[in-house]
Amino acid sequence: MISRQQQKGASLLEVLISLSLLVSGVLAYFQLDARLINNNHLIAQKTEATQLLQQQLATRSLTGNPGDSGTETIDLNSQSYDITWSIEDSSFGRAVNVAIDWKDNKGEFSDQTHLELTTYNSQIDTLALSLLPPPTPIQP
Repeated sequence: MISRQQQKGASLLEVLISLSLLVSGVLAYFQLDARLINNNHLIAQKTEATQLLQQQLATRSLTGNPGDSGTETIDLNSQSYDITWSIEDSSFGRAVNVAIDWKDNKGEFSDQTHLELTTYNSQIDTLALSLLPPPTPIQP
């Protein structure tokens, strides 16, 4: 048997094992990098969609009437966003629902490419508010 001091190089088996570990690590890095790029793109789309959704929700809350509904397509940064909205009376007040959908990198719709917000605008009776006693100041 050869001692460590007498051995001058690595065996072919050791070299092959080292190379396979190195290649596995490099491939794992590139696979992770591709996933991060894809997720970064999806997050950018969700951010744009959320901003559009909030703008549409504010606009429809201020200008819409109960019974209104519709669809609209907005192109932004080479991405098409399909927006649908509806306004209904409910027991909580006027319900304004806005949803947005877009296609992912594969050109498909999914749960990851759908956002929806609903807000309720209450109708407060101003006469009832005027009948309330004025608030008492807080004493320090």
